[in-house]
Amino acid sequence: MTDFETEAMSLTGADAACDLLDDLAKADRAEFKAGVKSDARDCARPIHAAAKAGAPRKSGRLAKATKLRVWKTKDRGEVGVKIEIARGDSRDDPNGAWYGPIVESGHIVGNRYVPGVHMIERAWVSQSQSAADALGQRVMSRLDGLVTKPSSESSE
Repeated sequence: MTDFETEAMSLTGADAACDLLDDLAKADRAEFKAGVKSDARDCARPIHAAAKAGAPRKSGRLAKATKLRVWKTKDRGEVGVKIEIARGDSRDDPNGAWYGPIVESGHIVGNRYVPGVHMIERAWVSQSQSAADALGQRVMSRLDGLVTKPSSESSE
């Protein structure tokens, strides 16, 4: 699950939910999928905030480089959320933290091991269940809204 500087989760089944609603217009399906992506971002914001709060604050660069990414696949009906550390283009790039994976996962200096901070991992452990529950509730209410929508609105 951890690849040094990222943690991710995905919600599958958005296309399956749309297939259950075959009588909906294409515009409603697109609106549903875009809404699920937006809901995923909103529900993951507390995880992102917790990861930023757990970052060491010597310069604040690591917290600033901690990013929230959301993606949606067309073929598998998946919406995913990932918290990652932007590495930047070079050591001098103020928008990234090239040392992020080192701080997150730990490293060896000479014969001594320096343990990692694990800020992203801790944020996922503390916040991911509540985020997943909130996302599930939002998706269900979005589906309920589409199912109960009058047929004259969905055909326009």
